[in-house]
Amino acid sequence: MRAKTAKGFPWCACFLLAVAFTTGILLRQYAPLWFCGLVSVFAAVSCLCLSEMRSRSTLLLLVAVLFLGSWRYDAASKVPVNDISRLLGVVSGVEGIVTSDPETRGARTHFVLRVERVKTSVGWCAAGGRVMVSLDGGHALKWRARNSNSGVVVRPEYGDRIRITSRLYSPSEQRNPINFSWKGYLARKGIYTCASISNPDQLRLVDRRLGCSLVHGALGIRRAVIRSIYRIYPSPENSVIAGMVLGTYAYLPPQVLCDFTRTGTLHLLAASGYNCWVLALFLSGLLQWMRVTRNHRSLIIIGALIAYLLVVGCKPSLVRATIMLSLALIARPLNRVPDTRNLFFVAGLIILAFDPASLFDIGFQLSFLAVWGIIYVSPMLGVNAVLGAFQNAAPPAGRTGKGFIFWLVRKIAAGLGATAIATTSAVLVTAPVIAYYFNYISLVAIPANVAVELGVPIVFGAGLFAPVAATVPVFGSAVAYSGTLVTRGMLDGIGFLGSGLHSAVSAPSIPPVAIAGYYLVLHALLSFMNVRSSGKLK
Repeated sequence: MRAKTAKGFPWCACFLLAVAFTTGILLRQYAPLWFCGLVSVFAAVSCLCLSEMRSRSTLLLLVAVLFLGSWRYDAASKVPVNDISRLLGVVSGVEGIVTSDPETRGARTHFVLRVERVKTSVGWCAAGGRVMVSLDGGHALKWRARNSNSGVVVRPEYGDRIRITSRLYSPSEQRNPINFSWKGYLARKGIYTCASISNPDQLRLVDRRLGCSLVHGALGIRRAVIRSIYRIYPSPENSVIAGMVLGTYAYLPPQVLCDFTRTGTLHLLAASGYNCWVLALFLSGLLQWMRVTRNHRSLIIIGALIAYLLVVGCKPSLVRATIMLSLALIARPLNRVPDTRNLFFVAGLIILAFDPASLFDIGFQLSFLAVWGIIYVSPMLGVNAVLGAFQNAAPPAGRTGKGFIFWLVRKIAAGLGATAIATTSAVLVTAPVIAYYFNYISLVAIPANVAVELGVPIVFGAGLFAPVAATVPVFGSAVAYSGTLVTRGMLDGIGFLGSGLHSAVSAPSIPPVAIAGYYLVLHALLSFMNVRSSGKLK
């Protein structure tokens, strides 16, 4: 987790622990727990018999972590005894509490219901589990439920206790794209039952405001931000700003969504770690200007990151970024120099320890692969030299005249170069996984990401300050103008690049063995280029 000096905690130790835990999860995914235990025992005996004394304890620790990963995934993937999925044939009604903020896409609204009791032929009885509820039937039904006491039609929200009488069913094995299983996706979230409602009389509101007060507050902020964005920004710019701030593309028009997809920039609307970095950078500058002490600045920024995580939702990319930034901020007051590689593997271990099924989540895989590309591949492509020129270039004394202009241009060029290298690294590492899951490869991903990422901080800030801008006329006009102008430029650029006939090409799902081979070849090529550029190859 730290690297005080060159003799600090080695990053390879965190790497080995993360690999062992991940291997245990993968082993349990394809084999029963008893087999995982047998493999662990065999590995432990082999370590005792074949390894040297000084490395024996390390190997035994890795074996123990491997089995711990298998056991943790086995415990998390078991269906509870009282889960409603075991009662599908006899249930005629369900009552429970809404545990997610309802999200509308097209003519359907989805939310998760935590089951409290079910109605069978003998009456109501206690039950457990969760149900994915889908409200179908167009705009007349969206966001509406009838109060069982007053008969008033209200909007169901997080924390509402509702009663549904529609038919329950197990999720299908629908795969769209080819390698995405809807049933597997829900199972990883502990959901084994679905309900589709097409008649308003099948949905009744029993009680309100029952959930966690902290989550209620976070969702209230989320709705206030959405209302403010749609109030001061025109369409379709408002949908892009809302998506970039809140990490969703549910508000995007179909054509805009298609352009983002074809240009490989859809991840910018997923509230990634880049958003957390922008938020932390802005708060750091603001608090430093307010002369807040360094330790207090770290605590405030960590609190702001956690608050942002609650507002947007616990998505893998945001959780990873929040953990990494929080650990880095904690390390500095303790006079420790954070090692990015250690932070990366520790963040992965923490996420998998709490939710081992995240390993099979597409967002988790793409997020960690992209960051690893930036950490591992970028130095091989020369990002350190570019950043060195960016950081070491001192401004001229007077900050005027041709010298200052040259210094400013050099700074901007170095920043653009570093952005291009980081983007190229992330694209190279994530390309085969994107092809595997989504069956396409964007040929304009690198120029599109370089062009768009420069405007992300401005758009993100414009959306973040929308509630304040909506109430302060002069400030609101300035924020609305700048946010609209930059967002429109981003949309024009993405629309131009995405409209090309060959902006994205179809690709078959690559076998996992071929993906592993790709990474081996990529590593070999980059290592060769790195050695040659260093002048070590004769």
